[in-house]
Amino acid sequence: MAEPLDEARIARDQAQRIAALWSKPVLSDPEIADALGLPYSTWQAIKATKDKPALFNIGRRVYARTDDLRAWLDRKAGGAA
Repeated sequence: MAEPLDEARIARDQAQRIAALWSKPVLSDPEIADALGLPYSTWQAIKATKDKPALFNIGRRVYARTDDLRAWLDRKAGGAA
């Protein structure tokens, strides 16, 4: 079992990692799942629907602009986009 200080450090490190992802202008496919706090398999299921953020490919890799992800989240939350 992790010590309380270890758990706090882990939570802080995770929050810093996610904040760093959201500060990037473009995220790769696995980074999108991390930034949203979703398992990669859940993100894959979302990508298979029509209601997904704007995505683009460079070669075979999938990317999204963080501004597009924020707009998509705003729409999902019922906010202005």
